[in-house]
Formats: sequence, C-alpha cells, structure tokens
Amino acid sequence: MKNSITTFIVLALLAVASVASAQNTDSKNANASANLVCPVSLQKLADLDFGNVVIGTGTAVMTNAGSLSYTGNVSPGSNDYAGHSHAASFHVKGATAYFIAITNSGNNVVVNGPGGSTLNVTLNAPNDGNPIRLSYTSDGDCLGTYDFTIGGTLNVTPGVNSGAYTGSWTETVTYN
Repeated sequence: MKNSITTFIVLALLAVASVASAQNTDSKNANASANLVCPVSLQKLADLDFGNVVIGTGTAVMTNAGSLSYTGNVSPGSNDYAGHSHAASFHVKGATAYFIAITNSGNNVVVNGPGGSTLNVTLNAPNDGNPIRLSYTSDGDCLGTYDFTIGGTLNVTPGVNSGAYTGSWTETVTYN
C-alpha cells in the first residue's frame, strides 16, 4: 500500500511538472506600421496693414475680409489709397483632406512707433476655433490647401507720435 501511494504521488508530480513546463512559454508575432504624411506648411502672403490713420481717440477696424472702418474721431489719412490697407493673409499646404488647427502667439500685439510710442492691435480669430479641413484633391496626397486672412482692431489714443508703427505675432498651423 505504501508503494502504491508513493507511486501515485510520483506520477501526480510528474503530471503537474509536465503540464507546468508545457505552459511555461508562448510567442506571438506583432507588426510595426506607420502612415507617413507630408508636413504641413504655412506661407505668409501679406502683413496686416491699416494704412494711413489720423491720430485721434478711437479705432481702425480691419475685418478678416479686408474691409476697413473707423470709430471715434479716428479717420483715414488723406494719402491713403485703395489697396494699401489689407488684412494679413496666409496659405496652408498639407496632406489632402487632413484637419488643421490655426493658432497665434496672442490676440494682442503691441506695435512700436517713434519716440517710444506704442499702440495695441487686437487680432481677429481666423475661424471659430473649429478644426479646418484642407481641400480634397485626387491629384495627390500633399496637395491639400487652405487660405485664410486675419484682420484686427488698432486702438488709437491721442498723444502718440506720428510715424510708422510695427509689431509682430506668430501664426501656427498643426495637424489636428
């Protein structure tokens, strides 16, 4: 009886050991993949230009469509000519039918003039903050485009020096 129990225990241990060693390893193959797309690019076509503005108290307002109006006692300078004032314009190129987001370095731009005078420009948003889809074309993957413009409001205050005022901001486009 003692030998039968010993034999049974040895056989049970061998069975467990063979099952354990049979489940000790397993292998599966995995793949690596990527879908490469062309980089998105941004080209500036024109700067935001309010043209000649007579100093006063008020604003010069440039719409994104390029229409210029004035508030308060601010008005266009007598030498302002058609086509001189315009919204900033940009051209985006990237992967066909991909979505992009447009952001800028800030909605307010300080423009510096002669003698340390400064004025503020409040930029308009180029869109409603929604993702924008690049145009679709069947001619190739990297032919998607989108054009946009940015206007703004020049806040004019009395007591500033006359002359040229300049300032800058950064527009950024990214795939969304």
